[in-house]
Amino acid sequence: MIRSVPHLNSGAMAGPRRAGDGADGAGLKPGMVFRATVLKTLDSGAVTVRIDGREMRARTRVPLQEGATVLLKVRRTAAPMVLQVIDQRVGGRFPPRIGHILSILHGNPWKTLLAHLNRKPSALDDAGRLKAVLDGLIREPWGEPGPEMLRTVIERSGLFWEAKLRRLLGTTRSGKESASLLAQSDLKGALAKCIGGGPDNGDPIRRLFSLIEQVQRFNHVARQEDGRLFLPLPLQLPGGETSVAQILIRPDREETEPRPEESEGGFRLTLVMTLSAIGPLRIDLSVRQNRIRSVFMVAREASRQAILARVPQLGRRLAARGFSFECSGCLLRDAKTVSRSPLIDDGAQASAARIDWMA
Repeated sequence: MIRSVPHLNSGAMAGPRRAGDGADGAGLKPGMVFRATVLKTLDSGAVTVRIDGREMRARTRVPLQEGATVLLKVRRTAAPMVLQVIDQRVGGRFPPRIGHILSILHGNPWKTLLAHLNRKPSALDDAGRLKAVLDGLIREPWGEPGPEMLRTVIERSGLFWEAKLRRLLGTTRSGKESASLLAQSDLKGALAKCIGGGPDNGDPIRRLFSLIEQVQRFNHVARQEDGRLFLPLPLQLPGGETSVAQILIRPDREETEPRPEESEGGFRLTLVMTLSAIGPLRIDLSVRQNRIRSVFMVAREASRQAILARVPQLGRRLAARGFSFECSGCLLRDAKTVSRSPLIDDGAQASAARIDWMA
């Protein structure tokens, strides 16, 4: 479980200390996430960071800026201690609350809110309209996914509510009545109309609203930095099962010399979700024009065989839509690795984004 650490045990963290001097990780556990400030960097790769008011020296393979605030994840506490750099902000600013986002996602807030609204009498009020928006969003026909369907779900998700309002203000239909109509097809707009009175952290309406706002803040920063876009979306499969799809989209910069017909560039997409019949599932796609390359990852051998058996059918469906499809295989990994959120594990970059305490 990801959480920030406001106060670390002083036994292992006193002064600037090194792994060889007894910094054995007391007070830290694998998986913990906390913030640190970069105080000094050297050409050798050594850095000095401040954690909870105490200075520590480390060596890093990741370029860090002096004065930046970095988000670190504990990978190993035994000497030499290993931390992974998840993200960094310059000037001490770290707007998105990543731990908050993941904590809410774990409970599927869309499903929780819909169950909460279903216990109330049906009415043509703001709550009733919110229920209609939420019900339509969750029950979209995910059985036959495609660009048009995904675009519709994203448009209703609430992640682009403010952009819709700005577009509305630029038209002759702008006004309170038009905004109310717009809110009937946008989750954040519908949530905003239902929120009133003082804050209530236990309110499922406010909880989902908070999630959307934190994801928007993350996307604002991430898109400026390197073009990343995080999309957590609820889905219901044809059999009635509900789950949460976590999607991370980022520019594909690995192919430095694309073919002439692919001059527009491409993108990479990582999808992580859990299904009862398959267990945790991760799909990494590289999309460039009409070419799609894929790698699947599961935690069960039976699931791996089931995925591989369906790959030819998926290839034929995509070919019918004008895409060429390549599958590089289906990897078998432990459940924790497969289910790791793409929000904190940026694919291949995760293995390199580490800092090692100096011995």
